Amino acid sequence: MNRFSLLVFLVLTACGSGQVAIHDPAMRAAAGGSAAAAGGTIAAAGGSAGGAIVTAGGAAGGAVVTAGGSASGGGSVALVDEATVVSSSLPTSLPCAQLVTVRVTVRNTGTTTWTAAEGYKLGAVGDSDPFGPGRITLPVTASIAPGQTWDFQVPLQAPNGSTTGTSDWRMVRENVRWFGDVASSSVSVSCGPPTFDLSTVIIQGAPIGAPDVRSFAVTSDITDFGFRPDTMFIDHTRRGQWPPVVIAPDGTTQEATVWIFFRIGGVWYGTGGERLRPNQTQKQLTRASDIGPGWLYDPNRWGPMTNYVPAVGDYVGVMVVAGSTRSDANSPVQERTKVSLFQWPADYQDVSFPPFAWTEP
Repeated sequence: MNRFSLLVFLVLTACGSGQVAIHDPAMRAAAGGSAAAAGGTIAAAGGSAGGAIVTAGGAAGGAVVTAGGSASGGGSVALVDEATVVSSSLPTSLPCAQLVTVRVTVRNTGTTTWTAAEGYKLGAVGDSDPFGPGRITLPVTASIAPGQTWDFQVPLQAPNGSTTGTSDWRMVRENVRWFGDVASSSVSVSCGPPTFDLSTVIIQGAPIGAPDVRSFAVTSDITDFGFRPDTMFIDHTRRGQWPPVVIAPDGTTQEATVWIFFRIGGVWYGTGGERLRPNQTQKQLTRASDIGPGWLYDPNRWGPMTNYVPAVGDYVGVMVVAGSTRSDANSPVQERTKVSLFQWPADYQDVSFPPFAWTEP
């Protein structure tokens, strides 16, 4: 077969398969193809391989070609939009007319870099959300490279009436495509707190033996409670009036115990969570969501309350009990405050009560 016949044969072969590898430089040029490879050659009849990577000697110089593109060497990478939802604090419930700001943390698992100029945003699925805006934009100075994460701050506004809706969010490149995981939560809006009956609360704290404080006399009211960055604070009308009890061989004393109540699966659970020294009103706490994992870490003692973190907007109960009642029963004065319900805040927010959502009559 002469040189011209061989060229025609190779060109016809390329038209049938969409791929051809030609080793002779002059013949590659005659075929109208292009070669771009380190240690190999890539060529296609008509100058396009239809998205295929064709190598000579099994190497294409590390080229990766997008569908419909043409091959080029030097280790270029296809541009792909992809995202993974790392975490979110989307609530499962909100009170009427409540405005909260929640977080959706997304990791860039593609090969593009997200910027506002390129149209990358967190979008409400379906272009609308019953509680939030349609889009959350990146700051103009933000640049989220592959492998990096970004915390989107999402404002949610509950309507002034009971309802249920789904809040779901996904990455979008405006006017190009939606991509990646969806962060989603079914949110119920209630115009009042759930029913709380202390007599039906399931007390946790075994096997050491937290006392059943439900029968303790109510002699005090919580006057101040809330969270600041790194701090939980609480005060009540009988502070400094309950006798301290010794809780350690070195003589360390305690005046009271902060009790916490979680509503899990529609059932209220309660336990002593944190100790208060005489006249103490503040406890170090990095963020509100550290209460479950930080205070209640043993499933043998705290059952379903172990490591539990309520959703933003969920109702949680709090009270103060005389003596040491965190998994023990050292309370010579059997007195307590009323139980008060508050709505669980987002982390790192400054919140204070009263007013409470509900206080035991």
